[in-house]
Amino acid sequence: MVSSTPTALKLRASYACNTDVVLADYALARGMRALPYSTNMTTSPATYMVLRKEKCEDVHAVRLVRATVLSEVMWNFIEAMGLSVDLFEHGLSRGNLLFLQLLVDSLKLQKKTNPVFTDSQDALLGAKRPRTKGKNADLIVRGFGKRGL
Repeated sequence: MVSSTPTALKLRASYACNTDVVLADYALARGMRALPYSTNMTTSPATYMVLRKEKCEDVHAVRLVRATVLSEVMWNFIEAMGLSVDLFEHGLSRGNLLFLQLLVDSLKLQKKTNPVFTDSQDALLGAKRPRTKGKNADLIVRGFGKRGL
């Protein structure tokens, strides 16, 4: 396990997509989430189907799955376009920088105040169109698909 906040803002060059990253382990030894963030389905098996099967409405479980889905998408972009640890790097040529911009753009496109998972996916796909001229849709769809959507 890596001791760090697993957000796109705190990525380190040493991280890989299957690195288990714990959220806020400085406060709690195992972190604030039930599972680490990782693309490894063994150590981080959070999926949309788990929420549906158990009719789970626990806000923390829903947030865990949502963040895990977005982590999958982010790592798809990083694997395709590379990683920049400098968030102030000019341009969107690196995967994590483009993902962050698309995420912010997608929030502007969401019409609902309480979006469901498919709303988030649709908004990311919509945000991608003007920025990438339609490229990289597969990176978004694959990330959501791996986690059950």
